[in-house]
Amino acid sequence: MKRITALITAAVMMVSLSACGNKTEEVQLTPEQLYGMSGVLVDNGVFNAFCPEGWTDEPQYTLEQQTEASLMTDVLQFVKEDSEEEASESDTDAPFIVIQYVPVKEDLIAPDSSYYNEVERVAAFTTGGYNWSGYYAYVEGHKFAYLTTSTDEAQYAVTVWLQNDGSGVTLEDDDVKAILSSIALTEEE
Repeated sequence: MKRITALITAAVMMVSLSACGNKTEEVQLTPEQLYGMSGVLVDNGVFNAFCPEGWTDEPQYTLEQQTEASLMTDVLQFVKEDSEEEASESDTDAPFIVIQYVPVKEDLIAPDSSYYNEVERVAAFTTGGYNWSGYYAYVEGHKFAYLTTSTDEAQYAVTVWLQNDGSGVTLEDDDVKAILSSIALTEEE
């Protein structure tokens, strides 16, 4: 009888100890810890994404007047900074990424790929828990990738302008992967 009681007590203790080991503590990680690179988390009030060092957040506005009231909260745009010392004459010379949030209750309407040149499917890939699909194409000599993903809470359409006037990025670049992996809805406080 003592043996059975001792075994039951030992089993209860093991279960309670293993349950204690499963508790997780919420830890705030820095972008450097999360993505292995420096940068900032850009939050437009609806969703956010990591903007790595070497990229610039370019807010998007609905009107020509750049006011807080005309700030687009469904779009984030990051532009890769020119690696040369002299600033580029045009922002469109640098590769950039446009991220659009679409609520799940709305249709995510992808641009018709037949409007573009040299269209090629992007091999589906996963990064940051998102399953991405889309296509590569050219418009006016500039190569881009159009990608989409969806979750239970949100849909995202991302256009990555890969190649502009000699400078470029790829979907395999660590900084591009970090941006794609980091996209998330803003948590309500």
